[in-house]
Amino acid sequence: MGATNAAAQAMLDHPEPFYGHLLAPAIHDSPAEIAAGRLFTRGLEVKFAFRLGRDLPASGAPWSRESVAAAVASVHPAIEIVDSRFAAGLRAGGLALIADNGAQGAFVLGVETDDWRGLDLAGAHAELRMNGEKTSEGNGANVLGHPLEPLAWLANARAARGHDLAVGEVVTTGSACAALGFAEAGDTAEARIAGLGAASAAFR
Repeated sequence: MGATNAAAQAMLDHPEPFYGHLLAPAIHDSPAEIAAGRLFTRGLEVKFAFRLGRDLPASGAPWSRESVAAAVASVHPAIEIVDSRFAAGLRAGGLALIADNGAQGAFVLGVETDDWRGLDLAGAHAELRMNGEKTSEGNGANVLGHPLEPLAWLANARAARGHDLAVGEVVTTGSACAALGFAEAGDTAEARIAGLGAASAAFR
């Protein structure tokens, strides 16, 4: 998911979140090696990722933060690599990025935490480190106030189109950090979320 905070919505001139699809060839387990030359922009976002342990069917809508939480099997730190095919990049705006599969280029999934319900996800500190140096930070409240709110939003948006979210699927919730990082060949990136650990990628 993208545009899950007011700053991103203002930047993209888009009034609500949007979503794309995580395509299997672009999904990597952490630690990952990414071929930098296969991507145009290599923008980096720190994300919470949820793996579903049961379906969220369209028939169950409206979904709330509490009801989708019951379907979450595990929570992961993750890096989403934003990659726009437009020469204008993110300046192309929200509708163009939606048409571009949410500007989704690649995705790095960190280790799962299945005993997560005692964690304060909204208050969890998140940071992006580039080549060992912290470059951006934030917390879980940066995504619609709580990382589970985007999951509920997505389940309801899918339900409005007659589509389910299925067991085993992974949902990411928008950037938890204040700013994007950008990677070049030779860089390493690490997304850290307190209580969940880290996901890392090396660009070759």
